[in-house]
Amino acid sequence: QLLECLLGLPQYLQEFKLNLKNDQTLVEQVANMLINDATFLLEELVQRVHELLKIRAQRDAAPPDARGDLDQQVRRLEHGHIGYLAPFSREVLQLLRRLVTNAPEALLGDTMSDRVVRMLQYYLLQL
Repeated sequence: QLLECLLGLPQYLQEFKLNLKNDQTLVEQVANMLINDATFLLEELVQRVHELLKIRAQRDAAPPDARGDLDQQVRRLEHGHIGYLAPFSREVLQLLRRLVTNAPEALLGDTMSDRVVRMLQYYLLQL
């Protein structure tokens, strides 16, 4: 949230844009970092959702008096792991969107365009 807050300040945003225009390496590093974070978070969310669905199915199949432990696991996943990862994932994607908005040429080079295509293919396979 700190970076998003800083990018909301006009003078910081102007300096950020200037740095992006002057240093293609910086742009690629920031884009790579955000893509790596987004990929990691997607993997974690997909894994946690699968785990949640599995535990819910076990809970629904269990007798009512044996559901307490499973209910606790469901709440832990919903409010703990998934509740933490989802907002962080949104923030990473917002930062990536902001980077692309302010420096679209960053993703148009051969290296980065290939990376973005691979990332999107990976996302489609995961979902």
